[in-house]
Amino acid sequence: GVEIISTGGTAEHLRSEGISTTDVSHITEFPELLDGRLKTLHPKIHGGILADRDDKDHIKSMNHYNIPEIDLVIVDLYPFEESFKSGSALADMIENIDIGGPTMIRAAAKNFKSVTVIVDTEDYSRLLKQMDEHDGCTDVSFRKSLAEIAFARTAEYDSKISNWFLTMSNTQFPRRIVTAGKLQKNLRYGENPHQHGSYYSSGESKNFFNAFELLQGKDLSYNNINDVTSALQILSDYGSCEEAVVAIIKHGAPCGVAIRLSALEAYNAAYDCDRMSAFGGIVALNSTVDGETASAIVKIFTEVIIAPNITAEARTVFSHKKAVRVLTYGEGGLETFTQKKYNQREVFGGFLLQETDTKKTLSKDLKIVSKRRPSETETKDMLFAWKLVKHVRSNAIVLAKDQKTLAIGGGQVSRLDSARIA
Repeated sequence: GVEIISTGGTAEHLRSEGISTTDVSHITEFPELLDGRLKTLHPKIHGGILADRDDKDHIKSMNHYNIPEIDLVIVDLYPFEESFKSGSALADMIENIDIGGPTMIRAAAKNFKSVTVIVDTEDYSRLLKQMDEHDGCTDVSFRKSLAEIAFARTAEYDSKISNWFLTMSNTQFPRRIVTAGKLQKNLRYGENPHQHGSYYSSGESKNFFNAFELLQGKDLSYNNINDVTSALQILSDYGSCEEAVVAIIKHGAPCGVAIRLSALEAYNAAYDCDRMSAFGGIVALNSTVDGETASAIVKIFTEVIIAPNITAEARTVFSHKKAVRVLTYGEGGLETFTQKKYNQREVFGGFLLQETDTKKTLSKDLKIVSKRRPSETETKDMLFAWKLVKHVRSNAIVLAKDQKTLAIGGGQVSRLDSARIA
């Protein structure tokens, strides 16, 4: 019992499915102009959406100008985000900036007292249920909840466009910066069991639930996600290393990192740094986990193992430890963790923003001020430690030798205390 008004391609598709549809141009008495850029931006469309049904003057104007009441607005915005992810050309990006869609969405959301607005396909079933229960209509509480979703959607959409323009400018810290996130998954709890927690995707091509494959184990927790992110950021700093790198993380901080010829040797060397703290930690590798390495890892309780690949033999070993979460990120997956431009931290009344620390220190960058020049091996070890120390909470102390951490001390207000802990 719903009369449908639609534009161009959508109207054609609906008719091909046998659904009666009225063209927007029939309502507006204007053809679609400017290669489709101008279709719905017309008083007969927006008047029908915005009119207050309880205002006699509004109704009088609608009758005088033959403006139909529009009670339901459903919009799929032009796929700007998809175009951005696929690296479309400038002209295509511009054409995928929707103007009429967001305008209709905002108008409908503003007039939620009378108008229902849908911007996500996941709400179709809710809409049908409402219409079944209310004789083809919806109730105001439902419309109000959809208005919140609608304004958040247009804000998210505009944030992507704004940030795209920002990538084309040389502005380091813009006048305004906009972030947006979409709920991907509700977690069992937050940092502690009494806190609720959820994961929101920022809209990048990869997020935590599509960049990795969970081979076994329970759903990832709030702390797991935080620790895996920390571990992979550490591995990405050793991205140029052709040997095996292993990082063991606990509560967002490293408790052992090593570089060796094989994954097994690297794990054993990293584990030797702090065997007590490694219990219940995250083990991240930059190379394939084989059966022998898997057998060494499962000797102690480990929350998560993440690597580019896991052999069939290793999977069999892990399968006997049902509680262990095993993730793979595939070849080249570490690049994702080196592309973030800013780090953001919430503070009172706002947030702090800084450039991501991606500086690479090389031997040629060092200024030697000691009386004795370090040997080539000592320099190599110091550069190994230098990559890691930025991931240790200040005050941070890292002791390293032979491309492995001997000890790590951090998170203290005194450097002396951090050194004593190490």
